[in-house]
Amino acid sequence: MERTPHSPRGWSARDAASALILSSLAMTACAASEPEIEVVSASSGSKGPISAPVVLDPGYAAELVYRCDVRVNGVATGELDPERPGEEIVAVDQLGRVHLIARVGDSFGHQVIASTSGELVQVAVGDLLPSAPGTPAMDEIVAVGAHHGKEDDGGPGIVRVFHREKSGHWAETSYLTPGLVHGVAVGDIGLTEHDQFVCAGFFPQALVGTLTTQVKGGAVAMGIGAIDLPRIGNVKGVALTEEGFVLAADDGHSVEYMVLPGEFGHQPPVQHGSPLSRVAYSKEIGVLLADDEGHLRILSTGPSPTSSLLESSEDRLRGAVFMDIDPGSEGAEAQGLEACSVGYDGRVRVVDLSRVDGKQPESSGQSQAIGFEGKLRHVARDTDKLHDLRAGDIADFGPCLITCGDSGHVLLIHRKDGKVARKP
Repeated sequence: MERTPHSPRGWSARDAASALILSSLAMTACAASEPEIEVVSASSGSKGPISAPVVLDPGYAAELVYRCDVRVNGVATGELDPERPGEEIVAVDQLGRVHLIARVGDSFGHQVIASTSGELVQVAVGDLLPSAPGTPAMDEIVAVGAHHGKEDDGGPGIVRVFHREKSGHWAETSYLTPGLVHGVAVGDIGLTEHDQFVCAGFFPQALVGTLTTQVKGGAVAMGIGAIDLPRIGNVKGVALTEEGFVLAADDGHSVEYMVLPGEFGHQPPVQHGSPLSRVAYSKEIGVLLADDEGHLRILSTGPSPTSSLLESSEDRLRGAVFMDIDPGSEGAEAQGLEACSVGYDGRVRVVDLSRVDGKQPESSGQSQAIGFEGKLRHVARDTDKLHDLRAGDIADFGPCLITCGDSGHVLLIHRKDGKVARKP
């Protein structure tokens, strides 16, 4: 394993922008009058243009939880309102707005908690700050993208972290970067008592960040460490592992980092042959990669990792999620998890996984170990390109998939038999 020092490049908590207090907006109902999404046959619903989202698998249902006036680039879920059951949904759009969507009665409520100066590309949610004594636990939001203008403008990027204050207002702490920030993930990689975030993009570094509350005054400060990357392309996706993180780049490389004493080390980059777009990780299965050539593949874990192709589509894929959404798929070798993705064809994909032992001949005459094979199902379709996919646990619906894209729709996909009663 090569070792790369964890070396900040002159970036410190003092360089982060001071917290900006944002007005707290009332939650308004946004989906009470939306018509039920129709279930159609996969053969008819997956071909030609459609005027509304459709369900392609009768075992699934879909909810249109929000309709935005522009493209929605990224979504995430987390505990953002402890007074409401289940998780809430966060979405970011091409105008730089941060949307909070929550279950309100039998419908969904919506508020814009921030309007920023640049397009936001992806978003993640996690427990970055300790809760004040006597207050319920609540997550924070990390949104990344362009500092100003559009993501394709080529200007500097930004990391925007939002936390909720005792007053109920949302406050922002931000951090400028040399280029667009495209990928972000939040979780615990063992650096602090709470979660950390990892982000990367169109500059040759990965950023590892933490939030702390200062003893005097209670102000929130952001700490950033910059890790120099090996020669790979622009990073489009980030996922956390048990001991670090993995990056997916648009030149076809993935690279895995591990936390070592006092530094980060990385494995040699792996070339997959097509531009990567999204990435997910499971300890039991490995790394899930989606790319611009329509491939969804698993790079298995272990001393001799193998690559397994699950799908080869004609359209770009933009989602990578491991989750247990289908109770009927209980393969012990996959820990009950399915591999899920979305694409520019508007389709939501669920792949049942099973492990394959042995070897399969390649066209070259050599042999390749096989890790997993999959049974692909298209379960729903939106009216336009889909850009992101995340797993969630939403009140009344249980485990579900959240997706978004060019149509401006934020869609919730769930199993009909996975629906649970709402908590009181």
